[in-house]
Amino acid sequence: MTAEEASAIHPGGTVSARSGLFFCELCGQYVTLTNGFIRGRYFKHSAYEASKNCPERTFGSGYRVDLEPKKYCMPLRMRLVNNRYIFELGMISVPDDILNQSKNGYIEIIDGYKNLYKYSLERIENNTTTYLYAGDKPSSVYKLNYSGVSGALVSFWADKVFGVDSKGSLFDKETGKKLPYDADVKVGCHYYLLTQRYVYVNSEHVKINKLPINNNNWGIWKLYEVTANDYSEESAKFFLNLHCRLTENPIELLPIWPVVVENPYLLFHNSDYMYMYIKGNANIKAFPYTQIQKNNSLIKFCCNERQQLISAGRSEVLKYTYLWKKPLTMTAKMPEVKVTDIKGNELLKTEYDALPKDKCLIIVAEFDGKIEIFHDEFCEIQFNLSAGKRLQITDINYGLKIIIKQGIDIVRKIIFSKKEVKSKSVINEADFVNLLDSQRGETVPIPHSFGAIISKYNKYTLIRKWIYCAIRNKKINRKSLLILRQYL
Repeated sequence: MTAEEASAIHPGGTVSARSGLFFCELCGQYVTLTNGFIRGRYFKHSAYEASKNCPERTFGSGYRVDLEPKKYCMPLRMRLVNNRYIFELGMISVPDDILNQSKNGYIEIIDGYKNLYKYSLERIENNTTTYLYAGDKPSSVYKLNYSGVSGALVSFWADKVFGVDSKGSLFDKETGKKLPYDADVKVGCHYYLLTQRYVYVNSEHVKINKLPINNNNWGIWKLYEVTANDYSEESAKFFLNLHCRLTENPIELLPIWPVVVENPYLLFHNSDYMYMYIKGNANIKAFPYTQIQKNNSLIKFCCNERQQLISAGRSEVLKYTYLWKKPLTMTAKMPEVKVTDIKGNELLKTEYDALPKDKCLIIVAEFDGKIEIFHDEFCEIQFNLSAGKRLQITDINYGLKIIIKQGIDIVRKIIFSKKEVKSKSVINEADFVNLLDSQRGETVPIPHSFGAIISKYNKYTLIRKWIYCAIRNKKINRKSLLILRQYL
């Protein structure tokens, strides 16, 4: 929003930063709308701000951030294992020929407590992000040293990664990745908040749940699960205080053309041009430089180099991806769809002969899609699946087939069927018929369920003949009936 647009809403007087009505797009701090008595109305930073590093203070209004390639944040991931958190740094994949030049090199990760973790470059996997253990204590910064590696390799990786802020850092619950400064958050998505502060929020707008942790360093650190329930002012302020923005339209970089093979932070293609769709309000930069043609949310740029870095952000780089130009002799990974029971146990197989706990499944996918539920080969119900949001399906029963689609592709299939009871032995028909005939005692009327018994003996002509005879007589020996029911 410009100062002119804000003036139309608040036509007279100063609107203080304390009102919480306006905040700076670059630094996320509240700003004042001046009264316009001396010169035209404009937004002004407060002298009492916690941080005075906003570029607008230095360079003035209208400053546009230059998203340098080294400013991107290498992923920091937090994983919970038996109520203990551990931290891992993500090493972005680099071209095979560059990596192979430095196979004898080493990476050193040093946290804020001077703990050192040393890894051989042989640990780095091709065409994917490799996560390296970086300790179980939250550190404000992680330094990286490289030895025996080429300069070309180091250009892909940072020498410093900012870690956990004692005032609070947010991590995406599904991926475990730390959200960068000024990141977008969405209603209904679940996040971990790791902080040294106690968080008390008694509100229907933000759900907060304190989690037990075993390695909490004498109670210094607290771990919470937080979720915005709506797009209210209170929800927005809660996340703004954590330097994140609650939005309905988060920043995304979505490739449209040409055909690409997508891995985390990587797009493999074989074209001189690339078209991408940009969601959200963001500055787009390319390194090495190439001219970017923008038409509303659609951008087109020339892929002059073998590797091209495309980044999107506001005050910080929020999304980035490397474009690698090479012959597409590879196969894309199937989009990840995570299916768990209510206890968090992941279902990895296609067919199950036991129902999940409480007959309930939880499904989370990377991309939007659709879920179809079949019973006896008829589609009974369909659900829309939103990217990153948990979808809970209840009343799971035998005979259900769940198909998960993204686009026109079936990416996952789950079937629940009762375990078939195998025959106890191969039947000698003559002996079995003699056994049925030899039973003495009480006879009973043919039960209504007798048809199911007949189907179990389809392969046995003599036994079926004996059963039809009993049906014509409308009665059967009780012991013979018990034998027929239990044998197969």
